[in-house]
Amino acid sequence: MSNSKKNRKAAKQRLKRERQPRERRRERSAPIDASFVKPDIRREIRYITQLAQAEDSRIVTVGNLVLFSTRTRDAWLLDPEDNFAVCLCREGEPQPFRIIDAPDTFAIEGTASPKMVCLLRS
Repeated sequence: MSNSKKNRKAAKQRLKRERQPRERRRERSAPIDASFVKPDIRREIRYITQLAQAEDSRIVTVGNLVLFSTRTRDAWLLDPEDNFAVCLCREGEPQPFRIIDAPDTFAIEGTASPKMVCLLRS
């Protein structure tokens, strides 16, 4: 058999293999141990306050709550569901607020001046 016939035959076999559906091999990986972590609002507030003090702007969400820090060293917690906002950090200085914990829920009470705790306008 000549080289050209061998090449054509090899090319046909290659095309036939390419047209056939391939079996996908799944690599075995270690089993994943997934677990639900209960959100820790105190930890998230500490984190966003530290970012604000470092002049790092970020946005963090915890459920329906939105926490954000700015380059101007401010940090806020927004609750759009209740139209509520509380300043957590102003110009790098942590602001007073109180977290009231219950087993299934929590509440945040701003203790700063009325200018710092405000209702969001829709």
